[in-house]
Amino acid sequence: MYRQTEPLRFVAVPEGHGIDQLRSHGSVAADFDHDGDLDLIVGQSPARCYDDCYDPQHPRFFENVSDAGNFLQLELVGGAGTNRAAIGARITIDAGGIVQTREVGGGDGQYGDQTDLVQHVGLGEACEAEVTVRWPDAALTTETFTLGGGYRWRIEQGEQPEIVEAP
Repeated sequence: MYRQTEPLRFVAVPEGHGIDQLRSHGSVAADFDHDGDLDLIVGQSPARCYDDCYDPQHPRFFENVSDAGNFLQLELVGGAGTNRAAIGARITIDAGGIVQTREVGGGDGQYGDQTDLVQHVGLGEACEAEVTVRWPDAALTTETFTLGGGYRWRIEQGEQPEIVEAP
């Protein structure tokens, strides 16, 4: 595990700081506690255990307690001609001149890993962002919105975004 100390700089987190999962198998990162940052659940497989696994074997939950700045969460819903999960959609986020891109994937699946369909985007100090969604329909329809930070937004293709949840 690595912790970001400044833009484009990361340092290893020592095992003694809580991330010490032995013989991991399967993980999912999502905002389980609805506070705007990603938390982590890591599983354990008996097939990977020798004599050093936890007893009993169980998934472990790692809560992210950082206060790293503003964020957006984007839940996309495809309309006519697009799959409802919006798998394949490309999202471009411009916040304070910093541009990020996300793509909605259908899950990784390897080794029991899973990806949340909700896209999480850090905004740093920016309070809002210009969000462009390129939908995965035949026309590659594009929509652009200005969204306020600190919320989970639901964007249904062809509709105005709505706030789903405010942490």
